[in-house]
Amino acid sequence: MNEIKTISELYSQIEKIDSIDFWDLIIQINPFEEKVSEELQNIVKTERKVLAFVLNEGELHPKIENVSIDGTKSGYPKIDSFQEFEVDYLKNRLCESNNSFIKSRYSHFLWCFTKNNNYAEIAIESYLMCIDLIINNNAEENKQWRIVELFKCLIILSKKIKLRNTDIKEKMIQMIICENFSKHLRFKLLEIANKSKLFKVSELKFSFAYVNKWVGFEKRHDYFFNKDFLKFILKIAEKSNENVSTYYELLALNEDFVIDEHKSEEDFIRFTSFGDKAKYYKKAGNILKYKESLKEYTRLKNKFKLSHFQAKLPEKETFLLNEYVNKKTDRLLKMPLEGILYYFTNGKDLIIKKDALNSIAEDNLKKSLHHIFSTSVFDINVNHKKITEDEKMEMEIFNAYSFHFNMYVFPLFCKVLAFGLINGKINYYTVFQYLKENSWFGQRFKKRVNENEIDQESSWLSLFAPGLYDFLSQIEWAVIMGNNKIPNYILCIDSMTLKFEGALRDFVILANGTTTIEKRGILQEQLLEELLTNEMTLKYFSEEDLMLFKYVFTAKGWNIRNNVAHCFYPYSNYSFDKAALVFLCILRLGKYKWE
Repeated sequence: MNEIKTISELYSQIEKIDSIDFWDLIIQINPFEEKVSEELQNIVKTERKVLAFVLNEGELHPKIENVSIDGTKSGYPKIDSFQEFEVDYLKNRLCESNNSFIKSRYSHFLWCFTKNNNYAEIAIESYLMCIDLIINNNAEENKQWRIVELFKCLIILSKKIKLRNTDIKEKMIQMIICENFSKHLRFKLLEIANKSKLFKVSELKFSFAYVNKWVGFEKRHDYFFNKDFLKFILKIAEKSNENVSTYYELLALNEDFVIDEHKSEEDFIRFTSFGDKAKYYKKAGNILKYKESLKEYTRLKNKFKLSHFQAKLPEKETFLLNEYVNKKTDRLLKMPLEGILYYFTNGKDLIIKKDALNSIAEDNLKKSLHHIFSTSVFDINVNHKKITEDEKMEMEIFNAYSFHFNMYVFPLFCKVLAFGLINGKINYYTVFQYLKENSWFGQRFKKRVNENEIDQESSWLSLFAPGLYDFLSQIEWAVIMGNNKIPNYILCIDSMTLKFEGALRDFVILANGTTTIEKRGILQEQLLEELLTNEMTLKYFSEEDLMLFKYVFTAKGWNIRNNVAHCFYPYSNYSFDKAALVFLCILRLGKYKWE
């Protein structure tokens, strides 16, 4: 690879860039010689900075982001990190360049920096030209998909400056009806068009014509596309008061893909597919097919097998529970953030009382088969053992606690977080600030001899910050994106779980307690189970707090600490409910602030 020696060589390479993909942009610029002039070095650095932005949902985002020691988020590159000479340079380059991909990046950045709408107009025109280049050059399919991100940029920019809406709509329709692109790409553009609010429902009715062309039953992998596309069409049709029976008929036929794949009558997927099929046929008005599917669905009720069972509340009780949760959520969300977090930190009615829990568990054990027969249990690694009578009681306590949490605490916690994130009251920054001002987590103190300078400037909030940021970001992502994005709670669960034990240990020390014990002639630190029975822990935390901590972290409950520390969790175990449990424990651990 030849190194860059002159400015003209650099510009020659830049003008050849034909993609908005981050990696394509960077790899098309060669490294420069170490002995080149300072002017060329500055130019190359500026070009690399502006090209390093990542396009995400139509906006420029830093390529790298992290959380600093004080909990603030930082990233590279950032819009406000550009110096005046760099901005002036990019303004000149915008006038000189003839490359639509590069002009789109320069102008998009300059609009973000200056908020001058002239740059937004140039960016829109450049993005439209980029789309034309991709269309006219018969790009490979993986490059064709970059059009999706281009349209997201166009939609956001046009909404901001309220210009070129008609041009963008025409270009989207041109793309959707173009036979040279895959049905998957064209459908994605249809979804974007619908969500953009640029189109009226009536303007999307042309998509009905693609049902017969796009819905196919030849290949198994057609199933998911068929289902997503037909449900999209149904939304448009129902809003337009069009007849929907044909689309429901096709959805019912689509379920045959799943039924043919799952032939065993013990397979619950086959069972649920017949249920969906019956539902679709009824909505299609095909009563004969509806009855046939429903009959098979009913027959399979006694055939399929599951490794667990579910118990549902009756309809009336479900309604009352939802009403209770909704009312309490509304009351909490009317409070300032401090009131919301104070409730989850200190609320006495949030967690079931120990006496009530023990009473429920004893009653359940007496009524269960466990009281009569021997019982074997399996751990997370499918190692089994027979449990004692005392362990049976512990199991019932865990089950009763889980039931209470899943019925009352978790739905409330989930709704408050979700709606709080939507209305902007709850986010990483507000939660961080609350903990900084109202919790001992934000207080600095000397932990050990010979501390590094960086440790002297840190606090427990510095250590919790990455996990808290990831947890709240993942929820926000899930709430806003819905089913289009699957959140990943691995980082936040691992980080916050392992930090909890250390934070509890330091709390005991700050309370003038001791965390050192003697075992087999050796002095060592208490582990989590021992810390939870420490004199200072028992003094400052209620029975309900201690029950929660044990339920979440120890073998008497979910055992999250052990499973995380020993990497026993598969991907599926990193779920929102576990992340929420750990977050709730952190809130309650941080309820005090030392004078």
